[in-house]
Amino acid sequence: VTVKNLGGKTMVSFKGENNDEINLCDINRASEYQDLSGYTLFLGKDGNVNASDINVDIGRVTMTGGNLSAIYGYNGNNSNFIGEVTIEIKGGTVNNVVGFNKNEASKPINAEVIVSGNPTIGNKTSSGIWLNSFTSPCVTINDSISSASAEAVTLIAAGATQNGTHVAEATSSSNADAGKFKLLNSNTNQGSLNVGKNDKYIVVIGSVSLPAVAIWQSGDTFTLGENHILQGGTYFSVFVNGGYFTVPGTNLTDENGIPVNAQFDMAVPYSETGAVTYVEGSGLSTTGKYQYIQFKSTSGEISSKAADIYLAGIVFHGTNVTVSVNLQTVPLTEIDSAGVTYFNGSFYKIIKFDTLTGLNPVNDKSWNTAYNLAKASTFNGLHGYLMTITSHVENKFIYDRVYVKNGITGNDATGWIGATASENNNGYDSSTWTHKSYRNDWVWAAGPEAGQVFYTQRAYSNNGDYVSPGKYSSWNNRIDGTKRGTGATGSEPNNSGNEAYAQYVGKYYWNDLSMTKSGTAGQYVPGSFIVEYTAYPTNAVGHAEAATHTALSDSKTYSH
Repeated sequence: VTVKNLGGKTMVSFKGENNDEINLCDINRASEYQDLSGYTLFLGKDGNVNASDINVDIGRVTMTGGNLSAIYGYNGNNSNFIGEVTIEIKGGTVNNVVGFNKNEASKPINAEVIVSGNPTIGNKTSSGIWLNSFTSPCVTINDSISSASAEAVTLIAAGATQNGTHVAEATSSSNADAGKFKLLNSNTNQGSLNVGKNDKYIVVIGSVSLPAVAIWQSGDTFTLGENHILQGGTYFSVFVNGGYFTVPGTNLTDENGIPVNAQFDMAVPYSETGAVTYVEGSGLSTTGKYQYIQFKSTSGEISSKAADIYLAGIVFHGTNVTVSVNLQTVPLTEIDSAGVTYFNGSFYKIIKFDTLTGLNPVNDKSWNTAYNLAKASTFNGLHGYLMTITSHVENKFIYDRVYVKNGITGNDATGWIGATASENNNGYDSSTWTHKSYRNDWVWAAGPEAGQVFYTQRAYSNNGDYVSPGKYSSWNNRIDGTKRGTGATGSEPNNSGNEAYAQYVGKYYWNDLSMTKSGTAGQYVPGSFIVEYTAYPTNAVGHAEAATHTALSDSKTYSH
């Protein structure tokens, strides 16, 4: 069968016994040249198809132009099943290429799908080549497809597609162009996956890809289904904002219910008042309500399947909930040797000033010194930065899980953070900091939030709430303290003598200080700072950081 484009119309023909092309329109239609954009071509004859469908008993179709709604390898009638089918698409547009009838999903066929030239297959969101409808889900690229547009060929993945799965194979490595393919999960509402090139193969790149649409149950509860985590890792965490979730079990298991090499590390229970506590050890419960949970591998990696099964079993509650899932792939040996602590996609490391050498002067404990040292440090291929704190959970984590767990309390737990009311001569998120001028608000100096305003006034006054919409602060003042569920009575930031740099003050609060500090560490001389390491594609000032070991993550908001 040949599908052509002729004068803006589509012609479908096949070769007869004498190798003559016979126009199917002459057989099935009164007009020789029909626009077939609404028609489906079935390769496998059956008398029960709709009259508007083209139905032929043939084993090969070649499409060089024109438009078709769909090409089916066969239409479900086993008596007319063709054992070997080749579907070759060199040009034109077809919405769906399927190896079985939609009503015969349990009967995939042995077929070859070949792409080359300049085809358009699928629409990147709900149609394309249905890989799980073929016994071999590998598409062949037998010639260059360089003339095709980016993501011209949509592939719909076969079931639980995992990291490294081959979804297309080229006859030569020069033709293996991953940029021409768009890969979707098996359920087309479940979001897109990443593909890359491995020699002659187009392969799935391990990812965390949350669905665009949740599976809503009764009331305000929903789940996310399976096939969203496609690579294993060392840390697996789930965080929600705007609601809470319940967990399916206290450990991770494989598809047979057998526990895998992972241990529950920490959880944050949900609280209507905003109070933050931590659950560790054996405290995790299937009856508890949680805002955050993380598991850590005990050796090697947590399998992608185990993490995926657990995520599918989580029940989320709320009418407007943002779900964030992270899977870290940094080896355990690197994590342990670097002395870093993991939380919600980032790694944190305490640096005490009195452990440093080469400072000039020796007792220099200035904010800009901390900034420069943080940006010069590296972990997992990432440059560090003075930490940003963007939620109440993270704010308490800094003291309870980073400082205290490392044996640091009191004055040593007063450390610089990356907030400033200053401009930098080199711009935000630059490698070094030199003061340029003062601002009338507070911004984050570095990291993925670099340049973002989180507090709209330089100084707190008159019980005003100056937190930017959707942002977070924990200054030592009555308003921030009330939000945190505690009775803070301070008036910070107070801008006493151009105090334009922020410190973390012991338990949970922030204070503003001048940039230059020296001498013995104390309440107003920070004795440490915390470096944060996070991969970010492009931040507010256009910088980017890519990790050596990819941090797989996704975040989506679900409303009902």
